[in-house]
Amino acid sequence: MSKKYYIYSTAAGCTSNLWESAVYDDYFKSEDMTRVFKADDADVIVVNTCSVTPGFEDQSERYIEKMMKTQMNGAADDKKLIIAGCYSAIRAEKIDDSYANQNKNITHMKPVEMEKLSTSLGLDHEKTYKPITTNRFDDITNCHSSIAHKIVWGIRKAVRFIYGLLGITDSYLLNFLDTMIFSDGFYVIEVGHGCAGGCTFCSIKQSRGFVHSQEELTVLDTLNKGLEQGYKNFWLLATDIGAWGLDRNKNPADLMAPLYERKEDFRVVLNYLEPRWLLYHENIHKYLKDHKTIGVTVPIQSGSTRLVYHSGRRYDPVAVADCVSSIKEKNPNLIVKTDIMVGLPSETWTDFYQSLKAVFRFDVIVPIVFGVRPGTKAERDPEMISTPIKFFRMGVITIVALSWQIFLCVRGFVKDIFGIFKFKKETKVAQS
Repeated sequence: MSKKYYIYSTAAGCTSNLWESAVYDDYFKSEDMTRVFKADDADVIVVNTCSVTPGFEDQSERYIEKMMKTQMNGAADDKKLIIAGCYSAIRAEKIDDSYANQNKNITHMKPVEMEKLSTSLGLDHEKTYKPITTNRFDDITNCHSSIAHKIVWGIRKAVRFIYGLLGITDSYLLNFLDTMIFSDGFYVIEVGHGCAGGCTFCSIKQSRGFVHSQEELTVLDTLNKGLEQGYKNFWLLATDIGAWGLDRNKNPADLMAPLYERKEDFRVVLNYLEPRWLLYHENIHKYLKDHKTIGVTVPIQSGSTRLVYHSGRRYDPVAVADCVSSIKEKNPNLIVKTDIMVGLPSETWTDFYQSLKAVFRFDVIVPIVFGVRPGTKAERDPEMISTPIKFFRMGVITIVALSWQIFLCVRGFVKDIFGIFKFKKETKVAQS
């Protein structure tokens, strides 16, 4: 009888996390294991964690505790708990002290550390493991999702249905909904992982390591396979696409050129593009201006140049926003998403005001409240902002960002509907 496995992601908004869950799913299936959707029914439980903020870390810890109490407390000797993801990578010592040292059936691993996964399950890594990837996200029903996530997914389904009836395909609103959070129906291509940044507040490099780039011809072959299977939507996944090629003496234009030379009609989302690379690699702007590109995330983190530099990042956020505006003049339906972090060490009210103004330069804004990450330089910064002030600023920027995004969606919907009537009117005139 085949073993049964259960996978749960604690981060619905992280595309890398959902892709990794799909990698684990495909790997277990390749070992003739059966997926179940209740932890009670599983022989192997994988908790795919997130630690980008203290909030996500707390969420991960709560779910691990739940599994410990309900599944591993007096569980059968052969029941396994695998703690994976970024939280597992940066909190390994804590997991050892709290769980793994007390229970031999508990294992923790870094993201997609497949050799350790196979070894923990008693599989012969050298004999059975083949480097495995996947071209999809795991289903959204298998992850922690908030009310906001459910609302967006519901609206997306409704808009897709209505626009399908109306024959609308090229639309700002469709692009907005398809690129917000993450979308089903996309063919995922991992183009690289790892980070080359030096942010004082971020722990991504601890969990993901330095840049590792996929060969551009490998990426092109994967795109071709997706096109052959009938896919029209592609999601290029990387920790930072702008850093692609640093390990191979190349730059992102070398990656994008062969993809965009294809004549087929398809859409592309670029997962993450750090702002400094947007300014530095001017030769990639033409690909962002191409209507094939429907979305890109450019996380400025703050609207204040002073605070950006204080946080170990090297760019002017105003110059980044101006660059985005220039690109959107050629590709107005391009959705440019950004992250803005409030409460960073030494953030003044003037810095916060600059961040508020930056909200109106982007299409999708993800407000994040600063929280100390273990092992980062910001952990030792003497200019910490008080908790009440951080959460007040978070509340203000969340309301402003949400209001702006609702306005953009309504404006896009009105434009699409009036566009239909205008097209029908022009058609009638031409026929007469």
